[in-house]
Amino acid sequence: MVSGERRERREIFIPPAQKVDVVFFGSPHTGTSTARVQTSIDVITSAFKSLGLKMNARKTEFILMAGGQRRTSISQRAFNTRYTEGPDYNTRRKERVVCLLCGAEVGRPSLKRHQLSQRCIRLRSTYVPPTPVRIRHRVEQERTPVEAEANRYELSIPRDCQDQVGCPVDGCEWRTGPSSDARSLMRRHFRWRHWKDTIVILEEGELPRCTRCGFFSIVANTEAHWTSRECQRLTARREAEFQRSRQEAAQAAELFVDGQAIHRVTQFKYLGRLLDEGDDDSPAAMRQLARASETWRRFNAVLSRQGASARTRGYFYKAVVQAILLYGSESWTLPESTLRNLRSFHSRVARYLTARHIRRLEDGTWFCPPTAEVLEEAGLRTIDEYIQKRRDTIRSGVVARPIYWECRRSATLPGQSRKVVWWRLT
Repeated sequence: MVSGERRERREIFIPPAQKVDVVFFGSPHTGTSTARVQTSIDVITSAFKSLGLKMNARKTEFILMAGGQRRTSISQRAFNTRYTEGPDYNTRRKERVVCLLCGAEVGRPSLKRHQLSQRCIRLRSTYVPPTPVRIRHRVEQERTPVEAEANRYELSIPRDCQDQVGCPVDGCEWRTGPSSDARSLMRRHFRWRHWKDTIVILEEGELPRCTRCGFFSIVANTEAHWTSRECQRLTARREAEFQRSRQEAAQAAELFVDGQAIHRVTQFKYLGRLLDEGDDDSPAAMRQLARASETWRRFNAVLSRQGASARTRGYFYKAVVQAILLYGSESWTLPESTLRNLRSFHSRVARYLTARHIRRLEDGTWFCPPTAEVLEEAGLRTIDEYIQKRRDTIRSGVVARPIYWECRRSATLPGQSRKVVWWRLT
């Protein structure tokens, strides 16, 4: 970072992989570890000093992108609820919670959607959550901690044990239940829940461990075991757990400039597009939606005073407002909730263009003109068609490149995120 009036922002990516790649925008890849990234920063700092310049650590920011979330084990609290008396999933969904970002009280299922709203974004800049809210958030987000080293547990289970045998791991409420196969149940539990730890039943001794799914058994590491559906299914889940551990370990990375820590951010704007550390395109789409709404509000006021027809105003909408709304949409992979927001805005614009609003009649009923007819009268197509057209346009320019077909042929590896990637969008 060069000190002075010119302010540059340099961004660091750490995508999900066993080896962590780091990208400096404006420069090539610099390494596969945080240590190599720090070395690169030191080299840049030294080069600036040789020219009489100084890096400004206060203005330098970085973002860690660990990739999409993996569907792995549930939290220890939710796991224990299955075996103890406590509120079930449906009961917890009906609760109302306080947003940690802005302090508003919303329903638990609506919390994530609320945090993307403009109201939450506007209030979060001045809101400081009280201590009970911070504690509640920390408890709910608590997961099985990432252990530096796996633990080893030994316990005795007689052959014909009919008593319930509890899990030896602290904080785990699971029990075997009355069964003649308590030993196998315990070993299966460790494979499913405590996939890093080692379980040794004293009467059996330490059994071999499957190198793929982690099951302790005499037949582990045999072809018959590896080809079983259970081993293949849990191998993928085990790899997902390892990948999640690598992601969580990467979150502890720190970078320094002349010994001063660099500020870490969760979102970063690059070339007009908002990048999120969770590899989520919804914040970028909602930002473009807010900008398009403000532009349409000012633009529509001018066109209405000029008395332009619906189709004429539709041309201006497509040329100006829609260009802002769909900027970067070629590679968006959005959930259905975000797509509904885009469709709703697009439909409202069409109703304003044609003056065919949803209104309440004198008898108390509501009149809702069909959206398809309103779009046809305004000379517009659906927002999904416009997004697909942009994707087809950019795809025509990359299909001739080898990297595109490598991406198309790539299979989803075990442990990878289920997030849809742009080259698989139809």
